[in-house]
Amino acid sequence: MKKIQERFFNARIRTKMLVSYMLILLIAVMAVCLLMYIYMNQVYKKQLLYSASQSFEQAEEFLSYRIDSVLYVSDLLRVNDDIQKILEKDKEEIEGDIIGQNLDMITMENYIYSICNSVDIYQISLYLPSYLMYSNQQVLFRNLDIFRETEEYKRLMDGNEFGIWLPPQKLYSADTNKSVKVISYIQSIRDMSLLNRVIAVVRVSIRSQDIDEMMEKSNITASGSVWIENHNGELISCSNEELYQEIKDGVQDLWAENDLPEEWTMEKVEGNNYFIRETDIPRTDWKLVAVMPSRELFRISEVLLTPLLIVLFVLIVLVVAVSIFFSQTITSRISHLAARMESVEDGIPHLEAKEQGANDEIGQLYQSFQYMSNRLEELMNKEYENGKAVKHAELRALQAQINPHFLYNTLDLINWEALDCGATRITKISRALAKFYKLSLNKGKEFSKVREELEHVRYYIMIQNFRYDDRLQLTEEVPESLMEYEVLHIVLQPLVENSFVHGMAGKPETAILELHIRGYEEGQDVILEVADNGSGMTEEQMENILDEEKGNGYGVRNIHTRIRLVYGEKYGLEYTGNEWGGVTVRIRFPKGRGIIE
Repeated sequence: MKKIQERFFNARIRTKMLVSYMLILLIAVMAVCLLMYIYMNQVYKKQLLYSASQSFEQAEEFLSYRIDSVLYVSDLLRVNDDIQKILEKDKEEIEGDIIGQNLDMITMENYIYSICNSVDIYQISLYLPSYLMYSNQQVLFRNLDIFRETEEYKRLMDGNEFGIWLPPQKLYSADTNKSVKVISYIQSIRDMSLLNRVIAVVRVSIRSQDIDEMMEKSNITASGSVWIENHNGELISCSNEELYQEIKDGVQDLWAENDLPEEWTMEKVEGNNYFIRETDIPRTDWKLVAVMPSRELFRISEVLLTPLLIVLFVLIVLVVAVSIFFSQTITSRISHLAARMESVEDGIPHLEAKEQGANDEIGQLYQSFQYMSNRLEELMNKEYENGKAVKHAELRALQAQINPHFLYNTLDLINWEALDCGATRITKISRALAKFYKLSLNKGKEFSKVREELEHVRYYIMIQNFRYDDRLQLTEEVPESLMEYEVLHIVLQPLVENSFVHGMAGKPETAILELHIRGYEEGQDVILEVADNGSGMTEEQMENILDEEKGNGYGVRNIHTRIRLVYGEKYGLEYTGNEWGGVTVRIRFPKGRGIIE
């Protein structure tokens, strides 16, 4: 250690400075990378658990809604006066009355179909006594005497509840001639005068597929699982049966020890750590359980590790380069200043410096060069500010030429004058034009919401339909979830206008142009499509329309360029043909918004 100190003490100043800079900067860079790594892991953990909670609660709400629907339908049938009157009839009274039975069947069918049309239920069945001729219909009506021999009926009669939920099973329907996997709720219908007498059983069924699809959507991670099981441990639905089979015994052992909390908790199951959350579904004997491997929370480590190592390597290279640069700068002041001063123009003389103390010629040269650099920087900044002021003044002058208040007031004046004259068509046109220009100006903002872009298009279509006698028909399929995303201002309306101008070319004067605007998400991107049934374009035209040298679509090329400048090279416009013979143009931009200084 002492020898190392002696060598460092006797080393050149440049070597000492180089080693000192490198150690300090390397320690700082590694500390920052480590802190960033820890912070990103914590943020990802919080976000993942929050997303998982949102999905879990949505699944719980969906289940509660479906269960309430089933119970509501079952209760309607159980207490319906008409059904009670029909089923309370004595066997001797109704057995030979074919006409009466037909009328009763039609009454109950109409009531059941009316319920099915108003509530999202797959099938409703009534188990009726076998002496009724329609009890073996196998669609709306089934044989109660046969059903009494089943385990389901015995379980219903043994329980204290009015009804029970059955695990998933295939239910055959003579109406469709096929079996469908369903989840059913059965409830007895009792004679109102003799409550111990069961006169029928109602079965309300929903498709297992609907619950399974909801379970899959609720599974926030590919390696996790969300499932529903009843108090007997029978599986109702599951998003990942492979994981369920692996850990179900361990999870049930946890329940045997104590109730799991209705918030995320980490538990060790079958030798692995899992985040588990469960809740009881009201008015059922079901539990909703979500399981997520804890390793999902540390997957960010695998994702971040390689980029962080690359960044660390680059920073180390930069640290070494910066250390060498600064050490060489300080120890080679004369050559550095000489090289810099040779590049200075406008009559600055060549100065020579001798290697002396800080107050010698080298210091004077440094001070003079620093003063000159400062003066040049001041002049350049002043010139830059002056240029900005000129550009700003020109912009203000241009804006003043199209004063929005003057435009609004003028259109408002036209509107009132038209109203005075009874010209309601002119009133509508002036209002639409005022709203169109107000949206176009957008208060000078660079970005607008998808909702505002669609509104801008609607007013454009309205104005054009005044001119062309409603020859434009607009259809929108943009979900509400996309409406609040921000996109560059005025990117949608020019594409609609382009579809109108070129789509109507060569068509009869009475032809209708249909425009379809559709929006959807694709990963972290938002896609807006404008499709028409116009004259179409050749493959070559679609390939060249965005090419600056080959294409002639200046407007769409301008939109494409703006999007790529703000969001990056992977975003912009894409042209394709469509099934109507027209053209579809897709706008791709990332979720959120860009920032332009």
